[in-house]
Amino acid sequence: KMDVAVRRAVLTGVNQTAARMQTARADEMECDLVETTAHMGARPEHMDWQGRIFSRSGKSRKYPDFVKSTGYGTGPGLCGWNCRHSFGPGDLRHNPYAQFDAEENKRAFDLSQKQRGKESRIRRTKTKLVGLRTAIEAAEDAGVKATLEAQYTRTAKLLEKQNLDYNQFCEDNGLKRLSDRIQIAKWTREDARKSIAAARSK
Repeated sequence: KMDVAVRRAVLTGVNQTAARMQTARADEMECDLVETTAHMGARPEHMDWQGRIFSRSGKSRKYPDFVKSTGYGTGPGLCGWNCRHSFGPGDLRHNPYAQFDAEENKRAFDLSQKQRGKESRIRRTKTKLVGLRTAIEAAEDAGVKATLEAQYTRTAKLLEKQNLDYNQFCEDNGLKRLSDRIQIAKWTREDARKSIAAARSK
């Protein structure tokens, strides 16, 4: 989907730009050791290197090679596709990320994936409703128009169920409802109003 691709490109691009700035500052300060950030719900393959100290040159005997360990500069690695991790000069005395529990991280990751799935289904349903609304407005045959309107009503009721399910899932699991992730480009307030009215019709 175009909106998903744009969002991914923007987030990844911003993070990669910030990473290049960190690298430039580290070069200026002749800083070899860097520390990666960490967050709950990280991808399992990122859990291995998040919140750790690495050597940019790879010459340290105590700390592992930064690029080889994190995959920095590759799509699936640090600062790659949709990655929210970053890095900066390492503080060898304090590590606020050392206590991340692997099981808790996996649970958070699994919940985030379920949330993303529900958001994706809501966007698909909204896209279908916009298409049906356009088709209804363009329909000249009364029979065709009636069929499309019936399909629109069924789809609107589905969207209502999906929204209720999404809100309940977020509430049950202590997750933030992310309204930007359930929006599509052509969904207007008028679309929302018509969908609600159709869903509540008999």
